Amino acid sequence: CIKFKKFTDTELDGELIGQKVERFGEDIKAVTYHDLNISQKPARAGGPARAGGKDGDWEAVALFDI
Repeated sequence: CIKFKKFTDTELDGELIGQKVERFGEDIKAVTYHDLNISQKPARAGGPARAGGKDGDWEAVALFDI
């Protein structure tokens, strides 16, 4: 979960909240913009919210190079 403090056309600032990980099998070498995807879940008329969050929520996917 990310709690955004600032979200504009040119700036993004937030807090990443998740499960504590003691260690990975490999060290993370880098986080890159390759395959970075930020999208907003579309609102669905007359239906329930999508699983995993409310309609209109933003979702980000980042890949870690290990």
